Amino acid sequence: MVKNMIKLIKDKKVLHVGAIGSEGSLKQMKRHNMYKNAASTIFGIDINKKLIDKVRKEGSTEITYCDITNNKDVDNVIKNLGTFDHIVMTEVIEHIGDLTLCCNNVYRLLNKGGNLYISTPNASSIKWLYNRLNNKKVNNPDHICWFDKNTITEILRRSKLKVIDVKYYGDCIELSKKIKIDHKEWMNKTLFVVATR
Repeated sequence: MVKNMIKLIKDKKVLHVGAIGSEGSLKQMKRHNMYKNAASTIFGIDINKKLIDKVRKEGSTEITYCDITNNKDVDNVIKNLGTFDHIVMTEVIEHIGDLTLCCNNVYRLLNKGGNLYISTPNASSIKWLYNRLNNKKVNNPDHICWFDKNTITEILRRSKLKVIDVKYYGDCIELSKKIKIDHKEWMNKTLFVVATR
């Protein structure tokens, strides 16, 4: 999925929402740096001030504080950085409490004709259903929302964002075989959505 993202954002002005990750994970910063190498310009926003200070000291000066659900914060981003060709939200939206405000602010930050790229756990995945049925941990406790193709399409539509593509990653073929059902693409673990303004 990261390789596809790099192709999509190549030579564009990009905003990376949740650039650091919940714990300043190396995985999320590695993604950000890969995006930085592909985009013509990239800025990252996050809500963890302590980790922002840490990564800025380590050289990631393009990352700044912004709560995507705070209009004043978003106004400051627009004032200081402008709007963007593409916005990347990998594994972020499931953590956000006010989805309407988030999506409305994404709309404001996105250039007309620009694309929003979202990846999130797929609520329709057989992995999550299998785990629930077997009393196993289903998700990160910080996840407060679950999305499938229909719910995420509707949430984005309400903010005037139009879904133009949906893909599924993280196949569950082996699990499908184990529980003896025919595997379908929509059963995979991760939902990847492209929307436009």
